[in-house]
Amino acid sequence: SQKALFNNLFEAGADIVIGTEPYALQPIEIRDLTDTDGTAKKGVAIYSLGTFLGSETYGSAGIDNDIGAIFDVIINKEGNKKAKISGIRLTPTCITYTEDDIFVLPAAEVKNNKENFSDVADETVLERVEAACDEIIPGLLEGTGLTGQYSGNTYVVNF
Repeated sequence: SQKALFNNLFEAGADIVIGTEPYALQPIEIRDLTDTDGTAKKGVAIYSLGTFLGSETYGSAGIDNDIGAIFDVIINKEGNKKAKISGIRLTPTCITYTEDDIFVLPAAEVKNNKENFSDVADETVLERVEAACDEIIPGLLEGTGLTGQYSGNTYVVNF
């Protein structure tokens, strides 16, 4: 039903549709669309960005509900032409907690600067951060024919 809803939204003219509710990230779909004037354009379907903040982590639930992503759209506009989506950016996040606090960690920043997060990121959290950056976020593009690369702490995908 979610895919049918997304299809209807794209047919009605949407360029980006973002779903929510499943606690784990779900694959991203890049669609080839046709604008009302007949020009080709890209559409982005994101079925779930995961859990941004919660207390269930990977170890307690057995799924990747501790990993999420912050999503940005790259839009280009040239002269009098219509603006078009030319890419997306995903900033991976990882939830962890101490006895007193819950943290949404910027996963790639933690991976690149472990020493700055040693008070909240133990070995288990660091393993999850590595998985988020190296497997889970790139894995969202499976089947799209697209690849991305990190620029700083953000995974950039250009169309």
